[in-house]
Amino acid sequence: EVKARYHPANLKVDVNSLGKCLRAYDMRKEGKTNVEIGAEFLYLDPQKVTKDPDLKNKCNVGAYRLIKKAEANIQAVEKGMFGLGH
Repeated sequence: EVKARYHPANLKVDVNSLGKCLRAYDMRKEGKTNVEIGAEFLYLDPQKVTKDPDLKNKCNVGAYRLIKKAEANIQAVEKGMFGLGH
């Protein structure tokens, strides 16, 4: 039998990270794109980001990760566990 090396349910929840993830999730629900969300968290102008492919990719990936973390935490809460560590 193989045991997991760590248990995500036992990790401490970083309140700032959780808040950031939930803000990104809410912004996505409002209809903002990943690039717009990422640009806001990196304090960049969305117009500047769309012209630079590297910045656009960085914003897109960052927002995607935040949204996925928020979805994982929401699903954990629905199962009765409070938040997953990041």
